[in-house]
Amino acid sequence: MGASRKLLVCTLILVVMLLVGCTATSSQDPEALKGVQWTLSASSETSADLTKLGIFAEFDGTRMTGFSGVNTYTGPYTVGADGTFSAGPLATTMMAGPPQLMTAETLYLGVLDAAESYEIADKTLTLTTGDGKTLTYQATPAPELAGSSWKVTNYNNGKEAVVGMADGSEVTLSFGTDGTVSGNGGVNTFNGPYESGEDSIKIGPLTSTLMAGPDELMAQEQQYLAALEAATTWEITNGVLTLRDDSGATQVLASQK
Repeated sequence: MGASRKLLVCTLILVVMLLVGCTATSSQDPEALKGVQWTLSASSETSADLTKLGIFAEFDGTRMTGFSGVNTYTGPYTVGADGTFSAGPLATTMMAGPPQLMTAETLYLGVLDAAESYEIADKTLTLTTGDGKTLTYQATPAPELAGSSWKVTNYNNGKEAVVGMADGSEVTLSFGTDGTVSGNGGVNTFNGPYESGEDSIKIGPLTSTLMAGPDELMAQEQQYLAALEAATTWEITNGVLTLRDDSGATQVLASQK
């Protein structure tokens, strides 16, 4: 083989190697984690189908939050442009669920806590542990409060108790895109202003019509409106809206209409 032909072959091999290397490279931009909800779509854990539990994760730059199958979780995380990742310590709410769901939740949180690297490619996030276990998520739009409508299922009665609605009453809640909140308190309709951030909210002052109703429904309506005005944070998980106050106490629970 002549020298020129050898040079040509070597050049072609080098070009192919460079192209393969470029193709295999995926984004490791920590900022790409933020601003979306990452919904679990696959897992190396075969003892439980974690993808059917509505598990997701969200990242704000320093803290991650999400839903792990039964409970919500939160905690610090760190990422690097070199693909390194670490999460925790993670704290969860203390709700109990069926044993199989609690087991699946423990599996998920265990892999998440042990993850050491991340990769983002084509709106897919993969977290990998040191021993090769993986969690794979798909990017989905983060839920928005503005423009949503809800059927209220529980409210804080102001006596340190979250209670269900009175029989036969339908209580609603709607957040407009114009900064106005409205709904039905069970007897009267109400409306007022609201302001919301990524997870913060301020509702009221609220005004309502002046119809009279049974004492039980009037008391419920008064307590419900007070709970709305006490709320300072919001979150939407699996189609359920939770409003909480500064202490973290639940004020209102509602399901999407």
